[in-house]
Amino acid sequence: MKFGLDFNSDVLPRSPVANLDPSSALFDVYKSRPATPRTEKALAIELLNNTLSRMNRLLILRAQDSSAERRRRIELLFQKGRSQNDYIGQLVEQKSALDRKLKKREVQQIIEHQEKLRREEEARRKALQEEKERKEREELERKKKQEEEAKRKEEEAAKQRAEEEKKAAEEKKLKEEKEKAEALLKLKEKLRKAKEEAARKAAGGFTVPEEVEKEVLKFRQDILDIKKNIVEEMNKNRELKKNAGVVKRKLNIKFGQLSSSMTQLNTITREVVELVNYTKQNELVYQWILNFIAKAIVAQAETEVIVQPTAALPLARLALHLLQNLDGLYYYLCARFAKKCALILGYTCAIDTEEGRTRMGWRRTDEKWEAEVKYEERMGGIAAVWAVMARLGADQKSFPFFSMASEWKLMARMLNTSKDLITNVHYVVFCNWWEAAAEYLVKNYGKQAIKGLQLAVGDWVSYGKLKSYPAATRLSILGEDYATQGNFNLLKEMDN
Repeated sequence: MKFGLDFNSDVLPRSPVANLDPSSALFDVYKSRPATPRTEKALAIELLNNTLSRMNRLLILRAQDSSAERRRRIELLFQKGRSQNDYIGQLVEQKSALDRKLKKREVQQIIEHQEKLRREEEARRKALQEEKERKEREELERKKKQEEEAKRKEEEAAKQRAEEEKKAAEEKKLKEEKEKAEALLKLKEKLRKAKEEAARKAAGGFTVPEEVEKEVLKFRQDILDIKKNIVEEMNKNRELKKNAGVVKRKLNIKFGQLSSSMTQLNTITREVVELVNYTKQNELVYQWILNFIAKAIVAQAETEVIVQPTAALPLARLALHLLQNLDGLYYYLCARFAKKCALILGYTCAIDTEEGRTRMGWRRTDEKWEAEVKYEERMGGIAAVWAVMARLGADQKSFPFFSMASEWKLMARMLNTSKDLITNVHYVVFCNWWEAAAEYLVKNYGKQAIKGLQLAVGDWVSYGKLKSYPAATRLSILGEDYATQGNFNLLKEMDN
């Protein structure tokens, strides 16, 4: 039985059936193609139905064919048809898998294509945005350059106008100054000639050794009077001296605070004046303090200026300020300077006796005179402080000891000193004086002062070099600097 039918049943007529070629009962997969496009599923169903139909026909033929050979052939055909059906199924499955793969690839390609388009569009938009921003920047820079150029031209025009106005004002000012200068030049020339004439007349008297000696002896007598009337009287009153000692110690501290600062100097000056004015309640204490101040100034000149020449400036300025603010200090300062360094008066005497050395300021300790180098250093320090005080412009009438006239006397008397009395200390003092005041002497006395300086660095210094005095060589160098460069090597001024 096959498909519910018995081979011996009379389903089909018994009449002979036309002979069929068994091979024609199978569906030719390779030749039979649908006329119109159909889906894969429909095609498979149709192929299956056709195959089943033919198999039924073969079964019917088999039922009619009783021979074993015929049955065998039919069985072979049946197996062949089943194999073909299986192959057809595999082909259909492979084709479906291939279609799915192709479809997936197409979808991926579409996605990639869309992504590429998106990136290209994004790049295009970005390029457009960058181009837009670039053009905007260029436009801003162009406008900025235009504004800067316009501003620059405006500033140049304003600057040019200002320069023209300034130039016109300067020309006008120069013209006015030139007219004034010409008028003043004539007046100055008259004054200069009158001053030189007065100096020439005065030189005839103040260089006389006897007159100079009288000045020295007068100051030395002042020192004796101070010792008797002030120092000894104060020593008689211990309590009074003790109270004065308190002020003395405070003043010592103030002197030790001096520096190159003008601000510091002004502060110290004010504080010293206040301290000293406090002692005016007792005249003896006040005079004793004035004498102490004079001694302190000279003592500091002997020590500090040796180490640092510029220290002469603050010390001299302090001394000058105190001189102008403390009544009576002038008397003590003159006596102290003259006693310690008679050379600033232009005085020189022989030092082959004890009296001679004492007058010239030599110091003696334990029956022994100090070393010559030490003596020269002290004299140079005192001379530097005195020279600065004299050139700073102290009142000629009130303080003649500290004035440009005294500077002139120093130079004239030094140059007129007898050669047999000249030693190295004369050149030491002259060099220190040169650096402190020579430039101002020239400003005050003009050509006459220049002649004196030329004489100093000429024959006078030649004599010192002949004697192998070290300071003479130093003075020669100062003279060369002035002659070749116009440089007096003036001491460096103080700071503000």
